[in-house]
Amino acid sequence: MATATAVQDSTVDRARAIRARIAADPLLLFPFLQLKPKDDKGKRARSKDKGTIPFHPNSSQMIIHRRVWRQWTAHHRFRIIVLKARQVGISTYFQALSFWRIAFDAGINAQVIGNDALTSKWLYAMCTTFKESLNNNAKLAFIRPTTTSDNIKGVAFTNNSRLDIDTPKTKKTAGRARTNHIVHATELGFWDNAAENMSGLLQSLPDDDSFGIIESTANGVGGEFHSRFVAAMTGQSEWEALFIPWFQHEEYHRAVPDGYVFAKADRRVQEEFKLTDEQLYWRRYKIDGDMNGDERLFHQEFPATWEEAFLVSGRCFFIPENLALHRTHIKAPKFIGEVVLKGAPGPMPTESMSVPQFTDSGFWSEEPAAVAPLLAEGMSYRPDFQKRLDGRLRIWSWLKRDRATRKVDRSRNYVIGVDTSEGLEVAQNEVDRSAAMVFDRTTGRQVAGWRGLIDPFPFGDVLYALGMYYNSAYIVLEVNNHGAATMRRLLELAYPNLYMRTRSTRQNELVSEEPGWYTGTASRKFALDNLLEAMHRFGLTILDDVALSEFTSFVVDAKGKADAQQGCHDDHVIAAALAWEGFRLSPQARRPKAQQLAVADFTIASTVTGW
Repeated sequence: MATATAVQDSTVDRARAIRARIAADPLLLFPFLQLKPKDDKGKRARSKDKGTIPFHPNSSQMIIHRRVWRQWTAHHRFRIIVLKARQVGISTYFQALSFWRIAFDAGINAQVIGNDALTSKWLYAMCTTFKESLNNNAKLAFIRPTTTSDNIKGVAFTNNSRLDIDTPKTKKTAGRARTNHIVHATELGFWDNAAENMSGLLQSLPDDDSFGIIESTANGVGGEFHSRFVAAMTGQSEWEALFIPWFQHEEYHRAVPDGYVFAKADRRVQEEFKLTDEQLYWRRYKIDGDMNGDERLFHQEFPATWEEAFLVSGRCFFIPENLALHRTHIKAPKFIGEVVLKGAPGPMPTESMSVPQFTDSGFWSEEPAAVAPLLAEGMSYRPDFQKRLDGRLRIWSWLKRDRATRKVDRSRNYVIGVDTSEGLEVAQNEVDRSAAMVFDRTTGRQVAGWRGLIDPFPFGDVLYALGMYYNSAYIVLEVNNHGAATMRRLLELAYPNLYMRTRSTRQNELVSEEPGWYTGTASRKFALDNLLEAMHRFGLTILDDVALSEFTSFVVDAKGKADAQQGCHDDHVIAAALAWEGFRLSPQARRPKAQQLAVADFTIASTVTGW
């Protein structure tokens, strides 16, 4: 009797130990979970007569798991946004992970939102299959979860955890009525009322002990998923962005028929992405078959890079293949921070937008003497570079120095194109920003960029500081609306090298020269067409990934007007266009004679400020 009791106790102890191990590592649970097999098109079977197979994570799922587990073990929370190709099992992985959490952890609320009723029904069926696979295995009685309710809206467990499944609501109330320890938003790119629903969902997610999951295939630019993914990819969000190209998924290959000859274009793709012949043939098979020859549709459904996934709904103004080549030049900046103008006369106007408070520190330590020569040349004010991780200034190249004398190279010319914000809303709670792009006139290479929210008058201080640091760079500033106030400030500071436009009569008699670029219908089209040619010929080399993403979403609408896609920005596009005009029109002299312009001579009046 004692022996039997001991054996029973030993069995119970062993079962508890196994359960504890599984509760600590979802990979130990996954093989016990069952899935419906895929059909010949790679889609998961949704009927009940196809049988089941064990869930063994594929290579794409394991890539995601490693990212998720790294965050979870370090912070006991994770936030991840995934841009996925079709049918690689991303939703399946996250549904299995959520099931593991609610089955083995008490008091967990999980909210899964599918893009439509069919998707939600499929996600519920997957959860039911997971539960039944454990209940139907007698050997797994010690880890079998029990439920108190089970219906199309979700599953409630006896450990006080529950998983609810819903679709986006027209009243923007999906999942926001309680605290959710798990939020799984699937196919966000196809949601109705996406911004409003996501705002409510994420407010229900606590900072600690929680899963935040967003995953979707691409659905053009300008939507909620696109904006959140780009923000995460460019480091402007706490979420970690993850993209898995189609060719990393082991199922996407096909035997090449005997005698088949690949086209040269296909071979170039193969060389670029290091594809096998079987992967390359699968790609061509999908394009010619399922995509009916539409290669751009393949890029959206099975992207090789995250940029090509987000196809624009209008015709892209810039050549997509050319932008892809430009993207190979993207580099991380050497410096991220702010630049302020020391010694400028005040009082300065108070900025009404989100502007960091600065400490009274000296030059940034990497180039401590970079600005000193400016002071020696009699400059009254000096730029002060201050390092900040959330700064609006990015610098890729400081002024060059002579290796022997260590003196700053004053032989190089620079151009700055400037787009001033009009304060217009481009999306919900999102307004356009002011932007400046600095280019080396000799090489056409971007050396610095500034983008952010700032009032127009103090923006003049930023431009003065940048311009004087880069050898009195030639500034081409748009003076429409708020740009007039920025120009007024540059004139007050007597900036020496401004673009001047001429005014003439109908008989082409010169009337006057006035500072700044005025954008009208004709001049805008002229500048953009010139920029298009410059980008095609690599007259400009842009290093900023955020800037190039704006080029991707700059489209030609049905009426033939080139503009930013709905919900997207064009600040960098306009700034680059004005910079290129500076390349074409700037004086050749290194140090142009200071333009004798009094503030009173500046007659362009802002329609907003009246200046």
